[in-house]
Amino acid sequence: MRTSILRSRTVIATLVASLILSCKSGDETATDLSGPSDLGTSDLGTVEQLVLSSLSPTVGGTAGGTSLTLRGSGFRTGAIVRIGDTIASNILVSSDGTSITCSTPARRQKPGPVDVIVVNPSGLSSSLSQSFRYFLSTLSFDTPTMLAGTDVGPRSVAIADLNKDGYPDIVAVFQTSSTVQVHKNSGSGSFSVSSSRSVGSAPYGLLVADLDGNSNLDVAVASAGSSSVGVLLGDGQGAVASSVGSATGGSLPISLAALDANSDGSVDLLVANSGTAMTGNLAFLVGNKTAAFAQGSAIATQAATLVALTATDIDGNGKLDLVGVHRLSQSTATNLSVLIHRGQTAAPLFALGAAKTNQANANAAASGDVNRDGFGDVVVTNDLGTTGKLTVHLGAASGQLGDATAGYDLDGTPTAVSTADLDGDGVLDAIVANLSGVSGNLSILRGKGDGTFAASQRIDFPSTVRPVSVSVGDLDQDGIVDLVIADQPSTGNGAILVRRGTGQ
Repeated sequence: MRTSILRSRTVIATLVASLILSCKSGDETATDLSGPSDLGTSDLGTVEQLVLSSLSPTVGGTAGGTSLTLRGSGFRTGAIVRIGDTIASNILVSSDGTSITCSTPARRQKPGPVDVIVVNPSGLSSSLSQSFRYFLSTLSFDTPTMLAGTDVGPRSVAIADLNKDGYPDIVAVFQTSSTVQVHKNSGSGSFSVSSSRSVGSAPYGLLVADLDGNSNLDVAVASAGSSSVGVLLGDGQGAVASSVGSATGGSLPISLAALDANSDGSVDLLVANSGTAMTGNLAFLVGNKTAAFAQGSAIATQAATLVALTATDIDGNGKLDLVGVHRLSQSTATNLSVLIHRGQTAAPLFALGAAKTNQANANAAASGDVNRDGFGDVVVTNDLGTTGKLTVHLGAASGQLGDATAGYDLDGTPTAVSTADLDGDGVLDAIVANLSGVSGNLSILRGKGDGTFAASQRIDFPSTVRPVSVSVGDLDQDGIVDLVIADQPSTGNGAILVRRGTGQ
């Protein structure tokens, strides 16, 4: 009889253990936090199971208060919900135990993904790892600080990690002194000049990319005064070599893009010659994995006066296409040239699509997938004299951009635009540098993820500033983006300004 009882308890314990293990299968985890129990005497009819399978929405602001719905099974009245390290409020468990509603707590730490955990009164828990993402409810920046040791007349800035230490460095182009500087990030909040190189006269446009294919970031500069592009190869340690110039075959180059246009495995440069007639408007500089680029045949565009150029995958086929912005006059609408990459080694390398009409006096462009549909989109700024607009053209599988939106009001006359996820919600936002009278500002337009933007948030400066370029990056790696601004006053030396994000 004693042997029979022992065997029965062993069978029961085995069955209970099997049931508990089944609760832990899948992506979710289930844990009994109540301590050890005598499995041999457990009642199979009361074994508790808890599964957290999904939640919505999956993003919310750091201010808290996002209404969250959790779905699964086995939720018990009195359960708590932990979002990251903090317990949610307004927790309500459904009568059938399959859903919980609650409000997310505020988060004072940096934005980003956190775990979500449900704990029943018994101590049994189930979690979904990194399943909820906090984004910044408020975008704010500290008082600007000036970089030391800069040259005269800054024009363009970029943020990039040239020495691969995990801390982005600052690259600045100076129009008046015709120089390029690299300001190396110490990782502790300070910068020092690691390179200062001369380039062609009146440098304007700037890009940072691996141009020679050795995994080190390099710098390219469009010099309007010398009708050339200077390439400065990076050494991977935070310095760049002397500039190697290549003629663009046209006048006043001011904007450039890097991509493999002829599909030969080398990065090429496409350059907007703003002062050249239509047939020579877009220069093609052929790359060969060195600093010297050969001058290829110019690529025709829809019109002359090409003032901005941006590269994005409009049709979603994995190849970068081009959009050029033409300023036809101060009072009439502006055409966009759409050039779809054909993926061929012989001309024509791009198919010139139908011109798109934009608003008057366009002067800058940036790109990215602002509606998250897999097709590259383009945002364009329009200088309307004392104010400005931001317009949006959405990409499509057809390779044609959509018509321009009615536009979003800006806080001054725009000079430059960038796209980036400023608040950490996974959606691209737009930031615009504005000149407005004697003092400038920034306009931040937060993306909604559907191709539209919220109204502009104005970011002022504590003193007179004329921003002509703005770049976005996390300089101190605290999870909150920072800004670098080129301040080019009408008189004086100008400055490179750093504004660190505070996030609250």
